[in-house]
Amino acid sequence: FFCLTHCSSSFAPRARKRRPMSEEEEEVQDQKQTIDAKCKATLACATMLVEYEACQARIEAKGSGSCEGQYGDWVHCVDACAAKSLFSKLK
Repeated sequence: FFCLTHCSSSFAPRARKRRPMSEEEEEVQDQKQTIDAKCKATLACATMLVEYEACQARIEAKGSGSCEGQYGDWVHCVDACAAKSLFSKLK
């Protein structure tokens, strides 16, 4: 903390400047979004999504409650599925 306020600016971290993309380069796609979409379509995760949506409908009808457990189960399913292939695609 001391150095952040009292040291010279030559020691301060600098943001890297991005070079402009040329027309020949293509934009890098976010692999996680693609993998998440595939995982959401799996039977296991789709079943959990149906349970979460059913819970939401019950809560709306009752007017009180929470579906945090069902939502957490669905997110965990998608993340666990995506983790299997995501790290092999990172550079």
